[in-house]
Order: sequence, then structure tokens, then C-alpha cells
Amino acid sequence: IKSEEGRGLFLDMLHDTPADFIKFGSKAILKWQPTLIKIKTIRIHGTRDRVFPAKKISNAHLIKGGNHFMAFEKAKEVSEVIDKELS
Repeated sequence: IKSEEGRGLFLDMLHDTPADFIKFGSKAILKWQPTLIKIKTIRIHGTRDRVFPAKKISNAHLIKGGNHFMAFEKAKEVSEVIDKELS
């Protein structure tokens, strides 16, 4: 997380999240099997996401320098992709 504000928000969320939920979420991510979705979807992914590396992602709009917290730190770029897809 690059911004001071983002770092503070992340640490607050981490502090406020029960340990059981973090354990549950970690296991869910490791066991996740995507289902086929029959509606049009778009994927927006950051090139610097260390949780889900971009090199393992296909068919996505890549946000240069975006990390796992990019919805906060790169909100303008994410919104531009969504706006473009919706128009």
C-alpha cells in the first residue's frame, strides 16, 4: 500500500477483523474453484497484485501499478474501465 491514508485504512481493517475470519478467508481463497458464469463480466486486475499475481490472470483489464488494494489507491483508473465497459 503506497499512500499513508491507504496504509492506515488497511491497518484499521486488519485490526478490526477477527482472526477466525482471516483464517476462514485464507482457506476459502486456497480452495476456491470458479463457477461458469453465463453473464457478461469484466475483470480488472493490477499488475502489482502480490496476492493474485497478474501473470496468472487472463482476460483482464490490467491497471499498471495496481495492487490488491487498488480499488482505493487507483480508484480513478478502475472507474474509467468500468465507465468504458458500461457505455
